[in-house]
Amino acid sequence: MNHPNIKLFLSFLLILAALPIKAQSNTNTIGLKYSIHSELMKMNRDIQVYLPSSYQESSKKYPVVYLFDGQRLFSYGVSLAQSFTNFDTGPEFIVVGINHKEGERNNDFFNKEDELLGFVERELLPFVDSNFRTNSERVAFGWQYAGSLLIKALAENPKLFSAYLVASPYPVFGERMESVNQISDERYPSDNIFYLTTSINEGVVEKGTDALEKLLEEKALKKLDWSYHKLAGESHNTTDYPTIRHGLMRYFNNYSVLQFNSHDLYLEAGGMPYVVEYFRKRAVRYGFPPEVPNWTKFTLIRDVMAINNIEQVDLFVKSFKDDFIKQLKLWSSGEIANFYLDNKLYLKAKKIFQLMADAHPKSAMPINRLGHVYKGLKDRAKAKDYFERSIKLAKASGSGRLLDYQKDLAGLQK
Repeated sequence: MNHPNIKLFLSFLLILAALPIKAQSNTNTIGLKYSIHSELMKMNRDIQVYLPSSYQESSKKYPVVYLFDGQRLFSYGVSLAQSFTNFDTGPEFIVVGINHKEGERNNDFFNKEDELLGFVERELLPFVDSNFRTNSERVAFGWQYAGSLLIKALAENPKLFSAYLVASPYPVFGERMESVNQISDERYPSDNIFYLTTSINEGVVEKGTDALEKLLEEKALKKLDWSYHKLAGESHNTTDYPTIRHGLMRYFNNYSVLQFNSHDLYLEAGGMPYVVEYFRKRAVRYGFPPEVPNWTKFTLIRDVMAINNIEQVDLFVKSFKDDFIKQLKLWSSGEIANFYLDNKLYLKAKKIFQLMADAHPKSAMPINRLGHVYKGLKDRAKAKDYFERSIKLAKASGSGRLLDYQKDLAGLQK
């Protein structure tokens, strides 16, 4: 039936769909921009500065990451800073992008490299340190010509930065190699980091970095913590992003809570003495508690459960004490208890499930699992009691596992 009101309503909808959508727009600005007059370079230098989200509400001091080619890499550095914070990969840090004007980049690095390096050392760093709350940690990144400049800085003034992250540097021969050849342990602070990368088959760039690697190996420096990486799947023009990310992860390497991907890797690292020392250093550098966190303890047990090493599981559980089990989240402690249950080690499973029940008296899960322990021990009366108790707790808490618990009881009564 054709109703005039329906036609009118449909016509109104068509008119609405044809109308332009109104939206408000605002400038999306990342960080702060400054123009610093350089007496050394006889020109104004533009920089960009990003401050961590906690900066205004705190009084603490922050590491600073300096990025040459800030005109295109600054926003990526900010993204990494935020990601590191969100995922506890590293501490909050300030990002400073050193911009190069279009058409002047080559001139900066080829004809004014001494002036540019002088600007960074004697004008930029003092400006940042005097205007922002910075600590003593400075990380610098440079790609291509900027990477070559940082190699010069590393050789001639190693204390300028705590870490030098260098991607696909060019040129790396002649004066650069001669300056690196003058490096000695006496001139280096402890734990100075040099993180060097290229892509695979990068021609003259790779020849230079290979030669640099060989020279550093021959010098066998003890204080310079250096590494060289050839990045698969990258090209000369794409090594910058992964180098910044992985270089920063390398520099902040003991910030994250430690975990291994296998028991073999734990043993290769040095076992428990390595773990204890890792968290001692982490506490000194970042102010965290020096004790080994429960998550690390759990992952050590998880790795040996994965290879069904019952003896090592027992050793870890015994050394970590009962409080460790009580402080774990239920699913973590449940994995350990279920490991014992699956291996028919009922008394060991019973102890852990009981600790879980004591720590989480309103949870139905450990009570239900105790029912399975007693079922394994052929004590049907106690198994029935625990299954019934778990059903009551599940109903009270609205647990989604209620049906499973009811099936456990029904299965016992068959």
